[in-house]
Amino acid sequence: MALDPNKLSRNELVQLLNSTALGESITRSRLDRQMNRAGRRWHDGRHVRLLDYLRWLVREIERPAKPKTDGRAADLERKNTETWRTQNDGTPALGAIPTLKWLAGWRIRDVRRLALPMEAQGKAWLGLSVYDAFTLAHLPIGDDRLMRAGEGLRAILWRGEVVPAR
Repeated sequence: MALDPNKLSRNELVQLLNSTALGESITRSRLDRQMNRAGRRWHDGRHVRLLDYLRWLVREIERPAKPKTDGRAADLERKNTETWRTQNDGTPALGAIPTLKWLAGWRIRDVRRLALPMEAQGKAWLGLSVYDAFTLAHLPIGDDRLMRAGEGLRAILWRGEVVPAR
């Protein structure tokens, strides 16, 4: 039975893409995430238009990379004439509890390591910012105290001195 490239079911698309010489290249759950991200550009919710999907996929691959996160970024940077920066973007709590399901008052433990560049030394600060993973727009800090302190888009967690290792 011939497949209609303008009306493939999700299972047919996954099976078709995984039958190439590349081997398994996509899972059903990954396709579902792509469908959510793309809106209705290349599918109607049940069926996929193969060529539109491939065009969208190529554009996604060629687009500059976004931080891989669902909204949390920790960064340490030095403000001076010489500037250095290090950043760690990632899904909080390893994605165990998506941020969309967080409730007010919850405390989520999320340990991050920041790799400092060799030239890192001097006064520095550690900040936490939150942004929308799809638009990359920074989200305002919801704490009025921090807003009054001038920390509208980033909470400063630490200010201090970075000393080079000996």
